[in-house]
Amino acid sequence: MKMKNHSDDDDGSRSCCRSCSKINPDFTKRTLIVQFVRKMISTSFATGGWQKNNPLPAAYSRFGSFDQLQEDNNKRINTILSELQKKQYKNGTIEQKLSDFYKLALDVDRRNKDGIAPVKNLLDEIEGAKSVKALRDLQLKYAAQGYGVQFSSGFWRR
Repeated sequence: MKMKNHSDDDDGSRSCCRSCSKINPDFTKRTLIVQFVRKMISTSFATGGWQKNNPLPAAYSRFGSFDQLQEDNNKRINTILSELQKKQYKNGTIEQKLSDFYKLALDVDRRNKDGIAPVKNLLDEIEGAKSVKALRDLQLKYAAQGYGVQFSSGFWRR
């Protein structure tokens, strides 16, 4: 039987086989500490500039370029919506429609007063379906408007 060549790692421990780790009882502990230190040094070296220039906000457990992009987009959208809310626009313009829609969404009192009235016809239509086929037909009818589907591919079969 051939004996393995035993070699020491950088940290002085032997990791070439299981029997070597048994020879050195603190092999696992020492190896984990060394690996941790190496990772910290390499992480600091590789991303140190990014971490220094972009400190992690207190509200986040992680914060990368896509998180920054999302936050920037949210700020832009909020700026646009708050401007739409302040001004009056000419009837029929996109700005007027967006402004009215946004104001309507914020009007909690009106939504509470209206209750289910805005969707009552749709609910009645669903209640009136007497078969699975009738429900499927309703789903197809309203799928183009985004009702009743989780996602869409743009193709509908009848």
